[in-house]
Amino acid sequence: LEPLAPHCLLLAGYMRVVTATLIDAFHGRWQDNLPGVINIHPADTRAYQGAHGYEYALGLLKKSPRRLTETSITVHFVDKGVDTGPIIAQRPVPIRTNDSLEDLKSRGLTIEHELYPDCLELYARKKITISDGNVTIL
Repeated sequence: LEPLAPHCLLLAGYMRVVTATLIDAFHGRWQDNLPGVINIHPADTRAYQGAHGYEYALGLLKKSPRRLTETSITVHFVDKGVDTGPIIAQRPVPIRTNDSLEDLKSRGLTIEHELYPDCLELYARKKITISDGNVTIL
């Protein structure tokens, strides 16, 4: 990537853990003291990290406590953990009683396609700051 000199790295469906070296290389490139790697995740990252967020919300995983009544789409900065970085924005996705996995994914993807560009525009316009690990939208 270095020959291209990108200002940031945007992940969507990447499904791999990025290294600390990559995360550090992008920190502060676009705006001082701001992470340079952004991800979108199909769950509330405070409740669930890792792959299969929709399956978690529907109670389909061993580590799912139960079927939830709603989940969230989360846009967050990437830190050295897995889906643990500061949250830029979230939007709820209601889970209906008769939802299949495909139903929930379809509704979630619609929200992802709205929320991610909105957050990236805020980032591009330097309307995001972080203080003590908390994101503020200016």
